Amino acid sequence: MKFEPLKFNYVGSANSEVYLCIAWKDAPVQSFDDVFVKRMILGASRHGGTTSDMAAVLANLLGARFCLVRGFANTGDITFVMEPGEVHGLCGYGWSGLKAAKPHLISDRKINVLVQLALSANSELIRNGVPMI
Repeated sequence: MKFEPLKFNYVGSANSEVYLCIAWKDAPVQSFDDVFVKRMILGASRHGGTTSDMAAVLANLLGARFCLVRGFANTGDITFVMEPGEVHGLCGYGWSGLKAAKPHLISDRKINVLVQLALSANSELIRNGVPMI
């Protein structure tokens, strides 16, 4: 097979991350079932970013009642405004990134993991009752 490697490109992502929708412990939404009956304000990046697009897909395809506040630079900025209640949560946070950058949110039970989005479910999350899409 002949090809020019410098002109080669792929479609999709080389990442196989498990992404999450999370809610702050005091948010009105406490489970994935709640997102269909209660309004949830989510922090999000710009259009085309993971935290924006994953939330939009869940809203447009499944009917999740998300209100997106776009324009955040990163998940750290979004989690910063979750604690005082400026937003209720976010979708599109990578499980490995959350465990590495903000493990206290999990261990101190400051967040609820509402759902995991991936091609394959994470066994740790399944054992903890987190549903899979």
